[in-house]
Amino acid sequence: NLNRQKPAVRPKKGLHILVIPSEEFIPIDSPLAGIFQYHQLRALAATTNFQLGVVSVRLSLSVWMLLRMVIRRTLGFPVAPEVSGKSSWELLQLLFDKLVCPEKFVSERDLEGFSVVDAEGFYFLPPSPKFDYIGWVRAGMCGFRKYVHKFGQPDIIHAHNALHAGLLADVIQRETHIPFVLTEHSSYYHQDLIPRNLIRKVRKVVDAAHSMIVVSPALKATMIEKLGDFDRAEVVPNVLPENFENEEIGRQVDTENEFRFLCVGNFLPIKGQETLIEAF
Repeated sequence: NLNRQKPAVRPKKGLHILVIPSEEFIPIDSPLAGIFQYHQLRALAATTNFQLGVVSVRLSLSVWMLLRMVIRRTLGFPVAPEVSGKSSWELLQLLFDKLVCPEKFVSERDLEGFSVVDAEGFYFLPPSPKFDYIGWVRAGMCGFRKYVHKFGQPDIIHAHNALHAGLLADVIQRETHIPFVLTEHSSYYHQDLIPRNLIRKVRKVVDAAHSMIVVSPALKATMIEKLGDFDRAEVVPNVLPENFENEEIGRQVDTENEFRFLCVGNFLPIKGQETLIEAF
């Protein structure tokens, strides 16, 4: 019960905002994960005296994977790299801890003054977009309890994407009455990639949100089409980092007739960089 915990006493720094991304928040091995939320936090920190924090959730391993690894280890076969140094008994202990003691997989760090709590969750079923939210929300609640105990209870939660941060924020709101704002970034709505069994849950999150933000007019139109009443959502684009204002990108042209294009995005197939180059 969150109300029974005694959070650490800290001087109040104005409004206390807890950001919950649906992806990890700037992990060492993937520094672009959570980058939109990072830019937003930096903008808030530069212009306000708000207390700012993050709960970052990731899923790792599953019941079936660990059981399979125990059998493979017992028979002398190689196991997955992330558990290669563990004996069969240690794998069983890890499975027990994942199922019964999720708080063991919660840690904290400071990132440029932002208080970050990392929670590693568990796939209870084989990984699937239909059911991954179960382990994600469970781990997120462990992370939230750790955050409250360490840094105090936030005044408001900013969840990024209904799946899965919005689901977690809705649970927190029902248990603690902390309101949440929902920002939707996901292109999954355009691509019809939201599992049908989760559409009802998404609608519930949208209805429960104190206010709604979408990052483009096109996304708002798509979500109205998919979810029905969505007119109250405001369009607020993603925050850009400072160098987009401070550096004169693409302004140095050789002649008056020269025009330069700039495309900024990951070199991933889904971003279509190859298609762009072929089009030019």
